[in-house]
Amino acid sequence: MISVRAGRCGLCYSIRVSSINPPARVLVVEDEALIAIVLQDMLEELGWEVVGPASTLAEARTLADDATSYDLALLDVRLNGETVFPVAERIAAAGRPIIFATGSGGDDLPSSIPASSVLGKPYAAETVERAILKALDEARTVHAS
Repeated sequence: MISVRAGRCGLCYSIRVSSINPPARVLVVEDEALIAIVLQDMLEELGWEVVGPASTLAEARTLADDATSYDLALLDVRLNGETVFPVAERIAAAGRPIIFATGSGGDDLPSSIPASSVLGKPYAAETVERAILKALDEARTVHAS
């Protein structure tokens, strides 16, 4: 189902993912408050549950350590001048898929941390949704084999 409605992010085009029940829980780590609000609104409009958002490495570590509370993570690469990679390593070790978000193109991502996708900023709802669906599909494939 496709619906159009006004949300905090302006007009949000929602493609409801009825095949995923209950909806996936997305751990969001983003240090820019406005971007975090827009992303949270976008994810909720698309039918996902948001865990967080965390805006610091300490908050992100706390949320990441409870791997049962989320299905995948969408991580801003840089948090207040630091990289999110120590948190990403914890998430990867817990077997959860990771989507990195960056304004710099993603050339500085370590090859030791598997990422399902790299999103550029600013976010587009359809790109975010495709990345989440891809990450969930890859996780199901890994767990099925």
